[in-house]
Amino acid sequence: AHSPLMKCLFTAAATESNVEINDFRKFSANSFIVPGDGAVGKAYSTGYPVWSSVKDLIYDTGRTKAFQNCSIETAFAVPIFSAGEASPSCILCCYSLLPADSVPFVLNFVQKAVRLLWDGLDKIVNPHESVGKELWKDVAP
Repeated sequence: AHSPLMKCLFTAAATESNVEINDFRKFSANSFIVPGDGAVGKAYSTGYPVWSSVKDLIYDTGRTKAFQNCSIETAFAVPIFSAGEASPSCILCCYSLLPADSVPFVLNFVQKAVRLLWDGLDKIVNPHESVGKELWKDVAP
């Protein structure tokens, strides 16, 4: 059974100087996403990655205005599964300010690479200092 709502747990940006992106990050941190809504919700509810520049597909309804304000053009959302689970444990989503067409072999490669990394997270004893031990304890499968 799917959770009724999903919550953004962490955001990162290539630059801290883009005011609109920073506003999007703040808004996302306080938002919930319904499974099936937007790129993140679709990746969660279907279990398949979503890579699209179609705004009606990538914008979830709760953050539509925030997406528009920072001119997000493309989303790439990858569901991450724990071993033996039918539903994703989380969704890794990257956004771009440029439109980019989907590349199927890249989609498959990234999904497999993320799965390998995810499956190995519980074997990491000392996380990198940028992550912090408190955050890390809630990350591994």
